[in-house]
Amino acid sequence: MINECGSNFIWFIHVNPPPQVLQGQLSAINNPESIIRSNRLEDEAVFILCVTEDAGSDQKAQRLMLLSHICKGELESSDDDQDHYSQIWFFDISCLVHQFNLIVGSQLSLMDSCLVEIEKDYRYFSSLAKFIHSWRAMPSVIMAEFPPEHFASVRLPPSPCAARWGCVHELEAFLLAIGVEKIQSAFTHACMVYASKRKKKANTGSSANPVDEIALDEYTQFQEKLGRYMRSASDIVKDSVFWFLVAASFHAKEPLISCYAWLQKPRETPMLDFTCGQSFEFLRQLQMLTVDLTWVTECMNESGATRSLTEEVQVQLAGVAIRMAIHNAAAYERRIYTYVTSILV
Repeated sequence: MINECGSNFIWFIHVNPPPQVLQGQLSAINNPESIIRSNRLEDEAVFILCVTEDAGSDQKAQRLMLLSHICKGELESSDDDQDHYSQIWFFDISCLVHQFNLIVGSQLSLMDSCLVEIEKDYRYFSSLAKFIHSWRAMPSVIMAEFPPEHFASVRLPPSPCAARWGCVHELEAFLLAIGVEKIQSAFTHACMVYASKRKKKANTGSSANPVDEIALDEYTQFQEKLGRYMRSASDIVKDSVFWFLVAASFHAKEPLISCYAWLQKPRETPMLDFTCGQSFEFLRQLQMLTVDLTWVTECMNESGATRSLTEEVQVQLAGVAIRMAIHNAAAYERRIYTYVTSILV
């Protein structure tokens, strides 16, 4: 995307440029006269190249390639062309929103490791996804479990999406807004009603006297798989450890969600405001979660862990929550705060 700014500046901005765009950028940089000597710009014009993309090794290599071409041209060009290369300003920054998703994904991996340590045989995100998919598989049945004025009677939870780890916060917010006890009773009863309907349909429907026996076998296998899927989801819903992790995961990354929302909102000087003040505020909030542990007690009460789990297990879960808070604070400081404030040194 090219935007002109006055008569002496031209902005060349790309977010995650594809290979063909990169080749065009390199061609332009290798021949700066095609830009500087164009009809749109004068000799004293400045060519500003801005690149914002993920922090993967291939993206970093791409940005270094662009920078090296500029530096090489400035060193090897003749005196007449020297000024042209000096008129190219190159700015690049890693996508901070992508860093947010990496932090959340790393927290989910930590939670899985903690589940192994406390001898649980399931993973957090896959179990949460299984539960949500089971919920969405019987929309009319599960919605009927809530009163008409309740938002869950007209809304389904968002669909989980692997690799888009930030979406887990929306799922957790949806569930916690309903309440653990209400979900446990509503989901368990809805699964029983749904299973009963499927059984009646299998006995009285067209599948009872099939024309295609292969289709019947496939249908039967699908029904058995769906039944196992929902039984597994029902077991997860009854587990207080799972609900504690839902609450703890939600509260441990709330400052990260605030940071994500702040970065998404249009501003006049976003990087200046973020680097010089707001980034530290989010770091302070994350670090406070490692010191002020009242939120851990709230998660215990919200999940029902104080009523159904032993004191030993509660201590283990509190340790898991603190580890999540420490992880998020350290990951944010390393991936975002230190990165953006390094330009001030």
